Amino acid sequence: YYLSATLDATKDLLFEGTVRYEDYSDFGNKAVWKVSSRYKFLDDKITLRGSVSTGFRAPTLHQIYTQKVQSSFAAGGIQLEGIINNVSSAARLRGVPKLKAESSTNYTVGAGIKPSAVTILIRKNKPTYKHSPMLMCRTKINTKAISLTYPF
Repeated sequence: YYLSATLDATKDLLFEGTVRYEDYSDFGNKAVWKVSSRYKFLDDKITLRGSVSTGFRAPTLHQIYTQKVQSSFAAGGIQLEGIINNVSSAARLRGVPKLKAESSTNYTVGAGIKPSAVTILIRKNKPTYKHSPMLMCRTKINTKAISLTYPF
């Protein structure tokens, strides 16, 4: 389910809001939302933007069930090495927890400058992840983006 609303408060001030409901049979359900605003001034030559949102992502089947094990002879027996899947008893014996759905909170602030020939957009994103299927790889991510857009 998805609901979106936009309000042009004035010619220069815009508010937007969205809500989405996601339901996974194996990872539960979650309502995620986004609130954003934009303000234009100096005859639309400068724009300020901002948003706050939440996110939800369940682990993929690949992340849960991938298994690559190689057998070799060592010390008079067979030794198994490799990647074990997340639902195996071997993962539990080694203390690896079951994967959880990933949730995030995202903040975006930006400014746009529009001289007559070039549009410049500068944006800062800061998502923060609470639970991550990648365990140690995506606990917190900060992203800075600067893009130049030429009108066509």
